[in-house]
Amino acid sequence: MSRRAWIALVVIILVAVEAGSATSLFVARRFLKRPYAPISTTSISRRYREVLETLLAGRTTYLTHSPTLGWTIKPNGHSSLYRANAQGIRGDGDYRLASPEGVLRLAAFGDSFTHGDEVKNQDTWQEALMRVHQRLEVMNFGVGGYGLDQAFLRYQEEGVKYRPHIVLIGFMSGNIFRSVNVFRPFYAQGTDLPLAKPRFVLQDGKLILIENPMKDLERYRDLLAQSKQILPRLGTHDYYFQRKYKRGGLDFLSSVRLFKLVRYELLDQIHGATRRGFYNPNSEPFKVTAAIFDQFVDSVAREGSLPVILFFPHGWDIVRYRRDGRRRYAPMLEHFRAKGYRYIDLLDWLDAHARDVPVDRISPDHYSPLGNRLVADAVWDYLQKDGLVDRVTKP
Repeated sequence: MSRRAWIALVVIILVAVEAGSATSLFVARRFLKRPYAPISTTSISRRYREVLETLLAGRTTYLTHSPTLGWTIKPNGHSSLYRANAQGIRGDGDYRLASPEGVLRLAAFGDSFTHGDEVKNQDTWQEALMRVHQRLEVMNFGVGGYGLDQAFLRYQEEGVKYRPHIVLIGFMSGNIFRSVNVFRPFYAQGTDLPLAKPRFVLQDGKLILIENPMKDLERYRDLLAQSKQILPRLGTHDYYFQRKYKRGGLDFLSSVRLFKLVRYELLDQIHGATRRGFYNPNSEPFKVTAAIFDQFVDSVAREGSLPVILFFPHGWDIVRYRRDGRRRYAPMLEHFRAKGYRYIDLLDWLDAHARDVPVDRISPDHYSPLGNRLVADAVWDYLQKDGLVDRVTKP
């Protein structure tokens, strides 16, 4: 075979490899929901820049920067759907430090499902619960985008002083991933919160807090001006930055992108937060999340409050359970049972009382007003069955 023929053959093979790789990437993105989404180590997207510039200019109306929590709700914050009181707690009125006589005070801490994203104040499950019984007071400390670590730290910083009778620890099933994240875009590309947060790490079986690396807004100015230098620093303790593929100079080749994507997905199936469709108890995300639950529950109990974990299934959890009766977070429930923790798995209530209701009516993304009412019903049922309401509210 002549040299020209060999060159032609090599070109044909390379073209075929690239064409096949491009097709595989299309299938992975379109049908497997696994797009090639590299982490950038050198630049911030235009969208993130706009969000950060709005924050730096002081033009946010609801969420704001927090040196310790990463972000939080502004005192008297407001948006088209949400209103917060003067204490930065979602609600229409302020709270006294001590609960009124004969009133059962509950305080809920967690993420957007606790906060009630995408519904108005009156449609949150906390407000629905208070309408059930006039002697209930339910404080909503939820904040959109929070990990369990931030919820725990907010309880320590702000919740303890209100001395709630019951602390509801809200946790959406997907939040196992947030427990090991520092800079949110490394975990959730496309997020509306391109901000940093604290996280816990396990050292010799003990939780150690890694504080928020962006303690003041000037550090975000530095991020915008020196992204190439700052982004790797933010990735020092970030699980995803350390493990996920990065944007590279050869990414114009479909074969390179496919190799990086497949390698990451295969390793993630072995070491990642989920394995074979269930939480992976041997993974760092599971171990850190379980340890935060342990410390959260212990801290609440030591303060004299009753800790109750409120587990929110996402819409896809409901779909899967209706299809095959399995819960991806079952290993975490086993951890709760082994520890003797009180918990409410909302999937049980939804299965018993709303099995015929289409999932998109309950949780089109976050929970709808109907979904929030079902949460309130589940919590009320739990309180009644355990006699928790009468213990406090009886004259």
